[in-house]
Amino acid sequence: MKEMKIRHFILFVIGVFVSVNVSQGQGVEGLYEQANQAYIGEDYAKAVSLYDSVLSQGYESAELYYNLANAHYKLNHLAPSIYNYEKSLKLDPGQEDAIYNLKLVNLKVIDNIEPIPDLLLIEWFRNLVGERSSGQWATISLIFLWLAAGAGAMFIFMNTPLLKRIGFFGGITLLVLSLALFGLSLSQKNIELNSGKGIIFNKNVYVKDAPGGRTDLMILHEGVKVDVVEEVSGWTKIKVSDANVGTIVGFVDNKSIRVI
Repeated sequence: MKEMKIRHFILFVIGVFVSVNVSQGQGVEGLYEQANQAYIGEDYAKAVSLYDSVLSQGYESAELYYNLANAHYKLNHLAPSIYNYEKSLKLDPGQEDAIYNLKLVNLKVIDNIEPIPDLLLIEWFRNLVGERSSGQWATISLIFLWLAAGAGAMFIFMNTPLLKRIGFFGGITLLVLSLALFGLSLSQKNIELNSGKGIIFNKNVYVKDAPGGRTDLMILHEGVKVDVVEEVSGWTKIKVSDANVGTIVGFVDNKSIRVI
């Protein structure tokens, strides 16, 4: 009898857990669909509210951030639209629509900051890593690993010297490529988790020489993207690198910036 009661109790707990998760999934899907319908119906304020509700439940995707950015753009919300396009591209760097829309909306940013160019090799590597998400790089790495395993099997089981040679050197080459691609996955994952970038949300912000300092180093406007160094007692230390004026390091109030 006791075993039966315990078994029934376990089944009851599992049933409750499954039903809660299913209802939560249906809730998120329902909200997302309502948000899409609100956007289609040109009720962009409602769409923003519903998309935010989906995010508040812990769900995120490149498509969700992209749709939210579009809704903000329709409402002429400069900083939120840029912020959410950037968030979308963090999850899916190759999303062409988001890349195009981000370039379009950035034309409205007052500050025309020209980044200081990196060395060609560094720029090439950054562009290479940014072409795909960490998950995509990991998948490609796994494919090459399986190919390396196949080449290894060829080396072990084939009797022909030529095929054994192909299996040996091919396996080593594929294994090295797999490890290199896994390294790209880790590098992109680090970028996704710690972008080191932030978007100014206030109409204009004075960059101070110190937290709460009296000296203004420069003024930044809504929508501009800056490097985030660290947070210090309610202030965010930022770095602005402009090819025309050089690099400026200062502090802005935490409330005026959102880290991507």
